[in-house]
Amino acid sequence: MVVAAAVALFVARAAPAAAEAPTPPRAFVEVVVRPSRPFVEQPVDVVLRVGVESRRFADAAVPMSGRALSLPVHAGGVDLARLDGLVAVPSRGGASPEGASTLAWGDDVVAATRVGAERRDETTYDVYEVVRRVLFERAGPVAFPAPTLRYAWGARFDEDLLDGRVAVDVRAERVVGSASTVDVAPLPDEGRPASFSGIVGRYAVTASLDRDAIDLGGSARLTVHFVGDGNLDVRAVPALGDLAGFHTFGRLAAPQDGAAATWDVAPTSADVTSVPSMRFAAFDPTPPARYVELVTAPIPLRVRPASGPASAPSPARADGGEDGGGGAVVVALALGFAALAIAVLVARRRRRARHAAEGAVPAAPPPSPREAFARALAANAGDVGGALSVALETAAGLRRESASSLAPVARIEALGLSADLVAALREVVRRCDAARYGADPTSAPSASSVEALLERVAAEVPPQGCGPGSPPQSEHRATTQGL
Repeated sequence: MVVAAAVALFVARAAPAAAEAPTPPRAFVEVVVRPSRPFVEQPVDVVLRVGVESRRFADAAVPMSGRALSLPVHAGGVDLARLDGLVAVPSRGGASPEGASTLAWGDDVVAATRVGAERRDETTYDVYEVVRRVLFERAGPVAFPAPTLRYAWGARFDEDLLDGRVAVDVRAERVVGSASTVDVAPLPDEGRPASFSGIVGRYAVTASLDRDAIDLGGSARLTVHFVGDGNLDVRAVPALGDLAGFHTFGRLAAPQDGAAATWDVAPTSADVTSVPSMRFAAFDPTPPARYVELVTAPIPLRVRPASGPASAPSPARADGGEDGGGGAVVVALALGFAALAIAVLVARRRRRARHAAEGAVPAAPPPSPREAFARALAANAGDVGGALSVALETAAGLRRESASSLAPVARIEALGLSADLVAALREVVRRCDAARYGADPTSAPSASSVEALLERVAAEVPPQGCGPGSPPQSEHRATTQGL
């Protein structure tokens, strides 16, 4: 009888405890794409959304690992790096906002921003978002697997003198979200211009030169900037195309900003007065989605005719203008040094004339263009383009200051080269430039073909000193004529 009474008392006490079994704090997880139906190549936001039950989650959640997380949950199931057809786009948001929470997504600890509270199924959740920027490379359906969320919580806690509040019975929970599919729209055929080359986004375009004046035969740097949001953060700026009045050598090293490109360009005539407007076709996906034309403003440019062997591109200041400060001082100093040099030269000539007893000793003749090419080719480890520039400058009597091979070609043409030889030289220069700037690394001509052209140049170009504006021929040393 006594045993039965004890059992009954135990069952009576245990029944309320069983009825009051603790329940885990609620949570949800989902992945959404904004906008929900993007176009191919349009950058979009893939958002991981995590909701945890307000107040209860903060009181009951416990860490699942040794990693310190302000929001102790581990999201998984969706690995953007492994989804086929997605390309990550660098975020322009910079550092995470101050006070952002941290959670685990896959193997990474990421920043999550609390975006407010949300009511679902008579439960209030604190909602956090992690945003990743991507673009879809092709049109059609893209399946996102179901995201998962794991977390741990304690039903009962004890106070520990060393560790403080410690969960006595830790329990693990796993929440599974819903799988989803994103339907990526193709770029429309209607209204697509023939010049469209893949720019998708909302942009404005500007262009700038690194100088406002240049000698004919010199080159300048032309930079085109696209300001806005679109796929140029991960795609290359389209090719420049034909630029009326200019020769384009090639694209230079890409700047830090992906939505910009720089080319080395040279005017082909002294009649050029500006860089013309450039036009780029783009698809703007913002409603109403449509194709648009991006147009740059013309850039004024003063082209100075090549005046002689000293012709070379003028050095530009960092701000793109020409050096005008201190000019009077430089001229005055130059005149003073010139007067001193003339006095020394006159005295030296008189001294040489008094002591000249024999006829003149001829100076060594300058090398032929072919000889100059061979020497430069050997010195520059087989750089055909660089050796060709040296040979042409030797033939034209130019200093080694020219920015490109076009300067000596223009100079030699003025000395009376035949039209077919000029055309052949320009083609060789174009092939060398394409190899040098990476447009076509296999386009460099052979050394033997260049030597054959230089033989024709030597046959057609008059000796230095016979052409207009050329330096005088080498004179005798210590002659009785006053040298």
